[in-house]
Amino acid sequence: MPIFKKLQSIVDQYDTTTGMDLAIDKPYLILLVEVGDEDTTHGEFVAIKGRKDAYNYLSTYGINGNYNILKSFILSGGITFGNEVSIYTFCRMCVENYQYDSVDTLDYLNTMARNTALDNDQEYIDDAWLERFYRQELNAKAK
Repeated sequence: MPIFKKLQSIVDQYDTTTGMDLAIDKPYLILLVEVGDEDTTHGEFVAIKGRKDAYNYLSTYGINGNYNILKSFILSGGITFGNEVSIYTFCRMCVENYQYDSVDTLDYLNTMARNTALDNDQEYIDDAWLERFYRQELNAKAK
């Protein structure tokens, strides 16, 4: 049985501020890995419809210090395993491209990325490293 039943959208909705597609019906699968868990093959998952709802869920429950946001991932629509992006990249993209939150959220997001990373990774994660990580995930070619 599928997580989401396939629905046909008869209208496209756009954000009046950014002009970007809201993707209200688009399904998202969020895969959360707890802080300190080096084995990223198990964790929690949440299925949500709509990009803004997925972002709101993550900003409330996913970026709270309980989950490693660099090792937790999100998949959407036709994205297959292996092409997922991190919660960090998804949330940063939502703030920068879709303006779902303020620029102050980016500072908080960077802080949480450093704080929730594995202990042996924290020493080299700075703003420049996070920028490279973000750009690399955004520019990754689909497999």
